[in-house]
Amino acid sequence: MRVATAGSLGSRKQRNRWPIYDLAVHPLRQGVLLAVGAQLFKSMDGGRSWSRRDVRQASDDTLGRLVWDGGRPNRVFLLTSKSLFLSLDEGDTWTDLSAALAVVPRTTFPLFSALAV
Repeated sequence: MRVATAGSLGSRKQRNRWPIYDLAVHPLRQGVLLAVGAQLFKSMDGGRSWSRRDVRQASDDTLGRLVWDGGRPNRVFLLTSKSLFLSLDEGDTWTDLSAALAVVPRTTFPLFSALAV
């Protein structure tokens, strides 16, 4: 059985565990979860099994917060330390929206911080 508790993700029988920083539950589909740590993982069975999802962020970029769009439950936003990503298929594939956003220094206007709340 795989678990996502106390800030770790992995199998009880495995020695490998990965720290998780954010866990998002699908607003309508029971058992669909996304977990963010050093990598992004998805579960379709309530956390019993997990598969890694690829997010093509810069090597010095850190994954951060996940937000499901309650009005459009297939849409998920992923905030990283340098980018904003969008998935239109429940977290299977991701598009970097950073180029579409006006880049404003964080000290001037905390856009990404406001999105993470």
